[in-house]
Amino acid sequence: MTDVGLWLVLLAFSIVWFVPLLWTVLTAFKSLTVGLTLLTQMGEAGAQWQMIAAGTLIVALPLFVVFVLFQRQFVESFMRSGMK
Repeated sequence: MTDVGLWLVLLAFSIVWFVPLLWTVLTAFKSLTVGLTLLTQMGEAGAQWQMIAAGTLIVALPLFVVFVLFQRQFVESFMRSGMK
């Protein structure tokens, strides 16, 4: 059972992150996470940490806003389900 779970996690990771990296040729069509990864591979110039930090903020900010807006429903769903 653990083997199946491990293989499913590896498959999901390869589909979500690795496949878009290979299939998208043009930079304009790459996902945000792949674009952030490409910023770390700048060659002689090195990683542009300011751009990486700004990109990470742009990627994470909408998720944070959605969580803040729906925080009450999120917590109540855990309370209803009986999770501790």
